[in-house]
Amino acid sequence: MTIINADGYTAFEAFAEYSGGANAAPATLRLTPANPNTPPIEAHLTAADRRMRLTLPIKPGEQYALRCEGLTLGFAYLTGGANLLDRGIRIITPDTRATAHRPSAHFEPAQHWMNDPNGLCRFQGRYHMFYQFNPYGWQWDSMHWGHAVSRDLVHWTDLPITLLPQEDLSRDGSLSGGAFSGSAVTVDETGHIVPGDEASAIRIFLTRHWECRGDPGSVVETQTTAISTDGLSFSPETTVIRRPNEDFGLDFRDPKADNTLFDGTALAGTPTIVVATNLPSGEAPAAGDSGSTPRPEGEYWYGDGAFAAAGEQEPDPTRTPALALFRATDTNLGKAAWEYAGPLLFETGLAETYTYECPDAFSLDGSAVAVGSMMKLHDSTGRFQPIRWYTGVIADSLDAPRLDVQHTGWCDFGSCYYAVQSFLDRHTSVNGTDVDRRIAIGWLCDWFGVRIERPDYANGVMSLPRELHVVDGRLISRPIQEVYDLLVGDVLTATPAGNSNTFQVPNHAYYADIRPELGSAFSATLVSGTRTQPDGATAEVSLRLVSDGAAVHLTSTGLPTDRFDYVSATKQIERVEVFYDHGVAEVFVNNGEDAGAILFDCDTVNAPDFTTELTVTELSGTITVHELRSTR
Repeated sequence: MTIINADGYTAFEAFAEYSGGANAAPATLRLTPANPNTPPIEAHLTAADRRMRLTLPIKPGEQYALRCEGLTLGFAYLTGGANLLDRGIRIITPDTRATAHRPSAHFEPAQHWMNDPNGLCRFQGRYHMFYQFNPYGWQWDSMHWGHAVSRDLVHWTDLPITLLPQEDLSRDGSLSGGAFSGSAVTVDETGHIVPGDEASAIRIFLTRHWECRGDPGSVVETQTTAISTDGLSFSPETTVIRRPNEDFGLDFRDPKADNTLFDGTALAGTPTIVVATNLPSGEAPAAGDSGSTPRPEGEYWYGDGAFAAAGEQEPDPTRTPALALFRATDTNLGKAAWEYAGPLLFETGLAETYTYECPDAFSLDGSAVAVGSMMKLHDSTGRFQPIRWYTGVIADSLDAPRLDVQHTGWCDFGSCYYAVQSFLDRHTSVNGTDVDRRIAIGWLCDWFGVRIERPDYANGVMSLPRELHVVDGRLISRPIQEVYDLLVGDVLTATPAGNSNTFQVPNHAYYADIRPELGSAFSATLVSGTRTQPDGATAEVSLRLVSDGAAVHLTSTGLPTDRFDYVSATKQIERVEVFYDHGVAEVFVNNGEDAGAILFDCDTVNAPDFTTELTVTELSGTITVHELRSTR
């Protein structure tokens, strides 16, 4: 039995799973008021229902006893009432973010699986982040949209789950899919895209996915839209984009809306959507033509899993990843249809990629930019499914625009950055300064099984928000200014020992600013501990950062990523910044010239005597280390 004080909330919401027998009576969720004159409130769940969101009205000043019979609560919280956007929900199921060894400067949900960031936008003074979420467990399952808001992109407030899977997916465990990834724009009362602080609504675009588990040929994906005027609930969805013809792959998802892609052309201001898919290879342009991509240096191969070796599996040479471009017929998105304008880009340089996911396309600093996550692609440094960026100009006719790629590279050189999404942040700050920037957030995913499953933990964490720029054709990213202003804390003092300096980190999170002499080498142990290995033995584990003067290398010891050497695409190291936060490391090289994220975990992180130490060896130059403040 759990005692709940309503404390101003007006509803109890639970994501419940039936746990009784096939022929057992319906399961019951019961809230019994402390007032004996008030009858209990109940909701029921049958075996045929399988999973369901149960919502019970409650009195704001009442106390309740919660009992569950024949069901399991995956995720439950109090919601409703006044000022919910500021107050947030009150989570009833376990939430150990403030008490356990969990990221405190990065966003993650209270529990369970989280993946792609969705619907990023600023709306009426708050930043909104939706995200792919499974409220029932540690692993991926049919997708919901979780939701959080922030005034500063650093401190986040949990809100009610926004979107649910289709009803038949919740009832039938042989089906999967749900509310897949999507994006948002902010619109005024006439339906036109405007900066968020001038907007009256958020309009989202997302993929609805349906398939029979184990049957890839059964996949159906369509793009839908919905609108919210309160930042909390959305209108019913309407379908706006389907596969234009049978040439399109069944993988046809993750619509990214924007209205800047055509800046500098006759179509400037036209709203666009790019959808990730694959198309027949015979339709792809020749190498060097508009809409094609060059092959980068290095070794690349196709493979289903994170540890697939080169040559182990063969890609389909008849299909090539593509970004399908759709244009709005009207700048009033409430009236617009979405016309297919052709493929913006084919991944001809790395055609062994299975398909794109989580695409993006926009204009920035005078360049047209496209971004795509490379599904089932590996490289020789160890990256699995890295994210490629392309900069250039919009070429060919405006009826069938293609990106003429002039520069390309990778968004992150580490092990775990995926599904990045950007949004345009234009507003006037409280001090009267005009803000005009493009911000990106990625999902730090655990492809390799580094994180240890713990019942009260989350499986998934978001990156720090990064500000994007194009400099000399290169897409660069570094943490937004708010990260430095709000998270970087007191300076820590080193303990010297020979050619090393060790920093004791009291709260297991730090920021290190390393400025080596040009051309000089140094190494650092970012964190260490002990971990039980697959054979049952206990071994020392660590994350290592090594600079050879030209590039930064991220490696591990005792972790599933040990075989890999993640290397920055740089030629000279001038500055290395490390944000380490309870098992999450994000490294920024040369003020954003390159960035790399990597994960760490060990058995003893919650032990009272566990310590986090940063040890830097053979550094010629300077280092300053600060505490990284908690947002909890």
